[in-house]
Amino acid sequence: MTALLAAVWVWSGSRMVEWSTSNGLWIGLLNGRVEFTPVEGFIPPGTGRVRWYKGNDFSLRWACSWHRDKYGWLLILPLWPSIAILAVPTGVAWRKDAAARRRERAAQCRKCRYDRTGIPVVVVCPECGTPPRYPIAK
Repeated sequence: MTALLAAVWVWSGSRMVEWSTSNGLWIGLLNGRVEFTPVEGFIPPGTGRVRWYKGNDFSLRWACSWHRDKYGWLLILPLWPSIAILAVPTGVAWRKDAAARRRERAAQCRKCRYDRTGIPVVVVCPECGTPPRYPIAK
């Protein structure tokens, strides 16, 4: 998910996609951010049509902002904070998985890291009693 969101973020630096919802909200993805604004008066609401554009230059915007004037409001949310928030648990999970695979290759107990060299795979850990990862079916 993190990689997909990062790819969308980079892609949106040079392209734009927009659509208007049936309740009168315009949503646009461009310059590494998502924009929301009401469409009364300048875009037909509820067209349900997605429009794609190719930009002339590559640019990513970093700031979040909120504008309100006599025509309505505009909310701009950058995508990079969601990528950063998702990257932390993804990195932690990846590191834990890599450490578990290293311990298995090194013939260590997955809980206490006791050296299981020479101990059959079906025997519980003599140090902490952790059962084998793949118990034998009876």
